[in-house]
Amino acid sequence: FLAEPGSVGDLREDYVTREAYTFRSLQLDGLYVRLVYENGGAIVPVYSSGQVTGAVLTGSGTVTFNVAPSAADELAELVGTPGATTLTDRVDGCYLPVTYQELEAIKELASAEVSHAYSVHLPEAKAVLRDVKRDPNLVMVFGQTRRFTEGAPVSAYFRTERFGGVTFIEGPTVTLTVSRPERVQVTFANEFPFRSVFSPKGLETPVLSGPLIAFGVVSFLLVALTYVLTIDLLHPRPQPRHLRGRSPHPASWDWTLIGLVLLGDILVRLMVNAARLASEAVVIYHVAALVLVVYWLEYVGMDVPTYLGLTRRNLARVLFVGASLGLLATVGGAVSFPSGFRSVRVIAVLGQALWSFGFIGLVRALYYHGFVQTTFERHLGRWVGWLGSAFVMALVYFLPGFIPAPGNPVTWPTSVVGGLVTLLLTFAVIGFLFHRTRSAWGSAAVLGLLDFLPRVLTF
Repeated sequence: FLAEPGSVGDLREDYVTREAYTFRSLQLDGLYVRLVYENGGAIVPVYSSGQVTGAVLTGSGTVTFNVAPSAADELAELVGTPGATTLTDRVDGCYLPVTYQELEAIKELASAEVSHAYSVHLPEAKAVLRDVKRDPNLVMVFGQTRRFTEGAPVSAYFRTERFGGVTFIEGPTVTLTVSRPERVQVTFANEFPFRSVFSPKGLETPVLSGPLIAFGVVSFLLVALTYVLTIDLLHPRPQPRHLRGRSPHPASWDWTLIGLVLLGDILVRLMVNAARLASEAVVIYHVAALVLVVYWLEYVGMDVPTYLGLTRRNLARVLFVGASLGLLATVGGAVSFPSGFRSVRVIAVLGQALWSFGFIGLVRALYYHGFVQTTFERHLGRWVGWLGSAFVMALVYFLPGFIPAPGNPVTWPTSVVGGLVTLLLTFAVIGFLFHRTRSAWGSAAVLGLLDFLPRVLTF
């Protein structure tokens, strides 16, 4: 029952495969939108959990938006032309959240043919998908993207020349949002009670559903498994300590540093969500923050390896438990077993492994657990510190989403409750392994697998 739409969020791990279809011309007419490709383009199917969830259209075309008379003045002000009733712009890529049947209808309408030049079309499609994923209701749960909404349809997205990213939603009301020169939204009542290709059905997500509670039970079982697998490890666990001859420093120093570092983390994530920075900027910030933390720990006289959890004690057991948690959490997050590989190129897989385990896994394990969790446990106690740090990490991931992408408002309370609860449980499970072992290597294994497996496997 966890796989039912709208239970623990809607699974939205969208991806493209080596599949593309080219066409010479295409015209799609919606209730309020007309999309025309006169000079050809390509259709790239988008999948999630093995099912078609959308399509990216690449190439250069024209999009025209119409509005109801009640919104004509707002549109005229947006366009900058008095009396304007339409908005027309050049488009170089768009995302349509269509079903498999609708995708086949579009391919038939365009007389599309299979293209073997997918290496040309896929980078363009992935660039459009990156824009689409700037949605505040998307939450990473055990390595899988889930969307927490309440009856809000996934919007169509157009990358235009003059108005930047434009999103369009048809539901009981119609919402047109542009991102340039500033974020402007035009909303009016939908005069047509039926759907078009630009208005897919929405998904209802209960605030506190049975599956969400079941997700909490599964998380508890993962914590229990971690406890059982580490129950016989040697004690005492290596604790953070001052170097010989150095006196303790005030706790306020630690809280000031951790507040500044986490605030910077949130600001970088905000910049990424607003498309001002690439997603890799978050990892670069974590590396820079770790350098600052190491310098700080040496300055105040702390033993860096024991503080951050860089210990070899029980290393084989720690890595085994971390790998077990990573595998179980990935399969549980996807609610299915792997069905295939996204890439069969050895170089690509090795490169992804280096990125996932070296940068994502180890860097974030040292940053979030070695530094943040250790600081919380030192000053608040081991149990309160474990849960408190998990809650703070969930906020760091979730708060930047409150600056929504165009046309994708935060749905209250569904997104907030569901997203925060699942994020809290995710970090609590990973943090409990560090809590039990005081070793960052286990957390690095979990985080690395949660990033690596969904990128090389299809579910």
